[in-house]
Amino acid sequence: MMFQVYCVFRKPVAVRTGFLLLLALALAAMGGCKTNPPAVEPSSTPLPATATQTVAPTATSTPEPTATATATPTSTMTSTPEPTATATPPPTATPTPQPVLLVHIVDADSGAPVAGAGVQLADKSQTTDEQGQVQFDGLDQGSYTLTVLADGYQESSSEVDVVAGENQVKVNLIARVFADITIDAGNLRAGPGTIYAVRGSVKADDRFEVIGKSADGEWLVVAIDQDTSAWLWSGACVIKGALYRVEVIDAPPTPTPAPPTATPTPAPTPTPDVVVYPQSSIEPWNLGAFQRRLKELHKSFFDAKWWLSGVLQSRHFYCSSYANWYDSWVTSAVFQDVPSDWVPLYREYRSMVEGAVNLTHPMYNVCMTGSGRVLVTEVKEAHTHIDAAEIRLLDMMVEAGAP
Repeated sequence: MMFQVYCVFRKPVAVRTGFLLLLALALAAMGGCKTNPPAVEPSSTPLPATATQTVAPTATSTPEPTATATATPTSTMTSTPEPTATATPPPTATPTPQPVLLVHIVDADSGAPVAGAGVQLADKSQTTDEQGQVQFDGLDQGSYTLTVLADGYQESSSEVDVVAGENQVKVNLIARVFADITIDAGNLRAGPGTIYAVRGSVKADDRFEVIGKSADGEWLVVAIDQDTSAWLWSGACVIKGALYRVEVIDAPPTPTPAPPTATPTPAPTPTPDVVVYPQSSIEPWNLGAFQRRLKELHKSFFDAKWWLSGVLQSRHFYCSSYANWYDSWVTSAVFQDVPSDWVPLYREYRSMVEGAVNLTHPMYNVCMTGSGRVLVTEVKEAHTHIDAAEIRLLDMMVEAGAP
């Protein structure tokens, strides 16, 4: 069975022609459809040849590619903002610390705090606490005068510079030195020696402040009142305080002896055969005073034995204590006009004093000068005399009726 396929194409020609060409090519490749002409009976008369019109292929205009305008990048002007000037805050001023002054008051010798001391700084004043301290606030920077007053100490005055912040100052107070009188009576003089005029008198239990001393320490300058001073023999007293801190004062010029008057007053005459030391005063007889002297001598002999043993061992404390008793012996007053019935007992008393002074004088020199050495034989001899005198004095006190 044969199928005939008729392909009918319509105008437009250009499109149809192009389509036919494409179809032909596709059929040729596939062995596609064939176009069979209608069956014709054989004719004896040949037909003239029919001219076949060849259709020229119509040129398909390929559209020119449309040029697409490529956008040229536009130069965009970006404005850079000007930097904003940030105001720098001014530096914060650090407040200057308020000046504060801490004052610490101590004893110059021991270093112990001095409580209850009055401290004056300009118009401000305070009292030190148990730690010896005071603190001054609300001060201005500058220089101030610092004054310290305390019982038993010399006044201290100094300049201090106060700056911002905490300031500290340490004040060493020097203890005042006192002389406690141990003799019944004695004299104050215008210079270090008996050749100087008498300025006053002293008695047992008097106390004077020592403000100076002689170069050898034998005489002391004591304050009588705020504006007056006098010289006191060191053997007439017991020193309380650090004598080495007291300044050395030069002796005044030696006085010129006054011409004798027409009617000189006779000096009192002590009891004959009694040694009178330069430091001794001469007093009228007084039984009560004599009884006290016997008791004081007995006590001094009892203590002196122990002090002498310490001196032998070169112990400074014992040396100082012994020297105090030695001074009491050479400064004891000498009585005048002793009643005849009391003369033997009084002479025996003075003989005991003289023996103690003579036998212990070598030890006294060692104590005062700090040089030399104490001999065992000397100490034993002094002990023998003092032991015997101590026992005898017990009987003498009974004979004199000493209470």
